[in-house]
Amino acid sequence: MQAEPISVTLAVANLVDSSIFYRDGLGFQPMSAGDASPMVIMRAPGLRVILVARALFLNHVAPNHISKACGLSGVMLAHTVADKRDVTTILDRASRNRGTITRPAADDQTGGGGYSGYIADPDGNVWQIAWFPSLT
Repeated sequence: MQAEPISVTLAVANLVDSSIFYRDGLGFQPMSAGDASPMVIMRAPGLRVILVARALFLNHVAPNHISKACGLSGVMLAHTVADKRDVTTILDRASRNRGTITRPAADDQTGGGGYSGYIADPDGNVWQIAWFPSLT
């Protein structure tokens, strides 16, 4: 039996905006349409990203502790690419599709020898788009 890919569920304010960011910006493939559903499932290599309407998400995971807090939470998602040029290409494409670049692409400052930049989706979830020569 083949194992299922890892899934990440993100509570989002607007399924349309988030779907555009993940589909057209990051290039993830839709597995389900979100027309009347409060959820959209996207496939990325080895990962499933599930976008859920924020109210439904909060009511499901914490019905007695609903909070409107959203944004930078100490969690960062990463998308590693095979070619250094892909970093800038993906950041540019994602920023044209409702994303906000939070740090432009630059050589790695931590000594890892890579190249990366950061972009936030429409709900403030931050993605690192990165290339590391040791991983190619």
